[in-house]
Amino acid sequence: MGKEYYIHPKTIRWLLTNTPQLTFEITDACNLKCEYCGYGKFYSDYDERKSTRLSPQRAKVLLDYLSSLWGSELNVSHNQNVYISFYGGEPLMNVPFIKEIISYVEGLDCPSRSFTFNMTANYRLGSRVGCSRTGDNDSDMEYNSNISLTPLSQESKQALEVR
Repeated sequence: MGKEYYIHPKTIRWLLTNTPQLTFEITDACNLKCEYCGYGKFYSDYDERKSTRLSPQRAKVLLDYLSSLWGSELNVSHNQNVYISFYGGEPLMNVPFIKEIISYVEGLDCPSRSFTFNMTANYRLGSRVGCSRTGDNDSDMEYNSNISLTPLSQESKQALEVR
């Protein structure tokens, strides 16, 4: 028999402590049925979509665990920006999750981390649900193929003004 290889739990903890990105699949529901989608008919190995939603409570358990790691001796990525992404299905079908998690993350005591929020969306529901963050008055957000939930700087707002 050959030698058995595995990833040691300490290695997993170190990788989680220093990860630059965390992606939540917050729903597998979608308002479109695109054939070319990775969950569409052209792909034979996709899982069945059941319109389920990730609960904020489950995400918070992971965030609390990561927060404890970020404050540990395993952290070698001081002052690192962590990208927190929302993915689906169509993430705008679970906006309460997005708002709750952004608010929760912003309340974490993580002096060694800053956070940038983004999502991959078809944005067909954008005008109905909005993308403003809870807890602040700046509802001007940056939109591109991946919708950023980070407020625009004054310079960016001026560059985007319709003339």
